[in-house]
Amino acid sequence: MAQRYRDYRMSLAAGIGFTITAPGDYFQVLKSSAEVKLQFDDDVPIARSQGQGGPASYSRVIVSSATDQATVVIALGYTDGRTPIDSRATFDGTVNVSTDLPTVQQPIEDVTIAAGASASLAAVDATRTALVIRMPDDATGDIRVGDSSVAANKGLRLGAGDAASISGGAAIYAYNTSADPVTVSLLAERAP
Repeated sequence: MAQRYRDYRMSLAAGIGFTITAPGDYFQVLKSSAEVKLQFDDDVPIARSQGQGGPASYSRVIVSSATDQATVVIALGYTDGRTPIDSRATFDGTVNVSTDLPTVQQPIEDVTIAAGASASLAAVDATRTALVIRMPDDATGDIRVGDSSVAANKGLRLGAGDAASISGGAAIYAYNTSADPVTVSLLAERAP
């Protein structure tokens, strides 16, 4: 088929048309500081703003503006049946956005887990978004972290100096696989 897209850059003086001789089936106003009028062949002119475009069969386009515009860029060409997408489009309207507030970090008392035993690190807490668990650097063994069924061979393994963040507010337990007690540091992250 004929040419694909081509960008036409121009400066417009108020009320004076700029003629482009180029065949095509689609157009897009890529850049304009104000509304422009586009007349395809001998059709009635249409008004469009930056980011707007659409199908139109033409061999000649006259671009004009009610105001002076230093830079106007119009893309013209053939789509080959596909609708082009241009990320330079603009939006004029209201957008409602909900943002999450940052979490609050709250230190929790250290928990000592006896050798070969399990202990509760945190109870169920609907306001907790995560629990950070840190093993001491000098720990002689590992712990396993998980729910109440955590055991020597079940759960997330943490060794000396390791840390983990467990998401959510479920109850969290740890099992100490070593022959020595271990004390872990805890930090709760909570929604404000």
